[in-house]
Amino acid sequence: MKSIESMKKGMLTMACATVLGGCVSQDASVKQLVKFDVKPEKLESFKAAAIESLNGSLKEPGNVEMKLYEDVSNPKSIFVYSRWKDEDARVAHSDYPYSENIKKAAKEALRSAPMVLALGQSDVATNHTAKVAVDDKTVSLFITCKINDGYRDRVIAQLEKHAAASRLEAGNLLFDVYTVDGDEDTFVIYERWENEHALKVIHANQPYYKETGILLNEALATPMEEYLSFVSEIN
Repeated sequence: MKSIESMKKGMLTMACATVLGGCVSQDASVKQLVKFDVKPEKLESFKAAAIESLNGSLKEPGNVEMKLYEDVSNPKSIFVYSRWKDEDARVAHSDYPYSENIKKAAKEALRSAPMVLALGQSDVATNHTAKVAVDDKTVSLFITCKINDGYRDRVIAQLEKHAAASRLEAGNLLFDVYTVDGDEDTFVIYERWENEHALKVIHANQPYYKETGILLNEALATPMEEYLSFVSEIN
């Protein structure tokens, strides 16, 4: 019988082979990340429109998932992560009244145009069902990595290793890595952890975490802090 350690190594190898390196994702849904930079005086009215849109969107037949977040250190930054059955479902979303309402709210409330990222190739079928009940101790974050020319292959190889190993950690609830359509030097990392200890103590002390940090410090166009957003879910 194989040892537990050898079984883990086998799982890690299979996962690494299917993350980003040219694979065809089994998840055919259309994914999108939008970031809004909201004027302070318009924050509450914009959040109300965003919550209305969230509640309506979750009832759409073509919606697979939608999450609404605010940046923990900068609540004026609002994120919407969404998955749709297909492109037709995503386009149809724009025709609903609450979608029109949030567009109108955005015209008055935003300090700049929203950042809209069409999330491209990811890994094999993504399961966003948390392993444990998600409570207020859960830590979620987005990292939008813009890398310098010449680093793409090295970064992909390291993120393959990093994502696969992260998912084997007991405290990990979700670890997605996405390319961005139309921008081959940008990646989006979407993580969720059971608590701060799982992320900042256990995960942050793993050897592969440190390897990734060294590479990204070299490869990123600007410091990591500019790409990192710890977020809190708005229900």
